[in-house]
Amino acid sequence: MAMAIFNKYANDAHANSVGTIVEHENQTLEEYGAKNTIQVLLEQEGIDASGFKSNQLSKEMLAVYDKIIVMAEPENIPDWLSSDAKTELWTIPDTKTSDLETTQKTFAVIKSKVLALGL
Repeated sequence: MAMAIFNKYANDAHANSVGTIVEHENQTLEEYGAKNTIQVLLEQEGIDASGFKSNQLSKEMLAVYDKIIVMAEPENIPDWLSSDAKTELWTIPDTKTSDLETTQKTFAVIKSKVLALGL
């Protein structure tokens, strides 16, 4: 959600979305089971998320990012990521099993935080 919102509103920047623990590389939102919540909300925002796929974060990727926003549970964040000066932790619940109302609240929090980055 954060990547999609950022990329929609950012003027001269681009965000990428990767996971700290990805069980199935290149899995779509539909395959992940999030289509009924996340994709619906992104579509309401005017964002087509049908092609979004999961990708695994690697240590080597840190060099190409200016800022790293982490929304993983603390136990799923590797030390090399949490100790990187560019890393910022957002405490955001995973919405995979959430109903639409809960996901809407989470979406609103993420959108507010993304827009506060000063795009």
